[in-house]
Amino acid sequence: MQCRWIWHSASADVPTSFLRKQVHYLRTLTARPFAVNFVLHFPHREGIQVCIDERVPALSFFWGDPSEFIPAAHAAGIAVLHQVGSVEAAARAKQAGVDVIIAQGVEAGGHVAGQISTMAFLPRVVDAVAPTLVLAGWHRRR
Repeated sequence: MQCRWIWHSASADVPTSFLRKQVHYLRTLTARPFAVNFVLHFPHREGIQVCIDERVPALSFFWGDPSEFIPAAHAAGIAVLHQVGSVEAAARAKQAGVDVIIAQGVEAGGHVAGQISTMAFLPRVVDAVAPTLVLAGWHRRR
C-alpha cells in the first residue's frame, strides 16, 4: 500500500516498545513519508525520542509547544509539522523552526484549537508565516 504524501499515525498513549514496532510496521507498508502525531498536552517525551531514534520521516505535534523537540528532530533529518488554531500560535511555530504549519479551523473534529473557520483562518496564517509551508483541511486554487 502506497500513500500519496504523508500518512499520519497517532501515537496515543502506547508503550514505547509498541510505538517502535508500529514505526517498523509502517515502513513495511510504504516507502513514502509518514508522520507520527503527538498531542503535547499529554506526556510523550519517551515516544518522541523513539521516533527521533528511528528517524521517522516526520513528527507532527498539536496542543503544546514543540520547540524543545525541534533541534533533535532536525539533527536526525526529521521534518516537523505543528497544528495551530491561532495566528499567534502559527507565528510562534515559525519562530521555533517548524517546517510545516497545519492551520486548524473551528470546524475540525477531535481536539480543536481553532476559533474561526478554516476558510477565514488560512489566509491569515499564510500571511503571517510565509514562506513557511501551511496546510489546511480544505482546498482552494490559491
